[in-house]
Amino acid sequence: YNCDLTTLDVSNWDTSNVTGFTGFVYSCTPLTTLDVSNWDTSNVINFASFARNCPNLTALDVSNWNTSNAASMGSFIQDCYSLTTLDASNWDTSNVTNFSNFADECISFPQTG
Repeated sequence: YNCDLTTLDVSNWDTSNVTGFTGFVYSCTPLTTLDVSNWDTSNVINFASFARNCPNLTALDVSNWNTSNAASMGSFIQDCYSLTTLDASNWDTSNVTNFSNFADECISFPQTG
């Protein structure tokens, strides 16, 4: 599927009871920003393909997310060509069993060793 959204205001959503965000904005090709910085993700288990194939997405602040219950993050930001940073330094990924293709084809990301 495909979406034509250029903006999406989800900044004040109550996500405290959500357990899955599979394909949340999958293939929203015109989307440039997505403010999810205040989301309570403590109950989310599945983040697979969260923002997959969003080639114009330049900003995604997930630095404050609680990912302690997450099990799947496969293709989380795959094909997000314009995304230059993703701060996941505070994430607890001890329960994640699927990271496949997490950031594949994110060509703006600095490549490391």
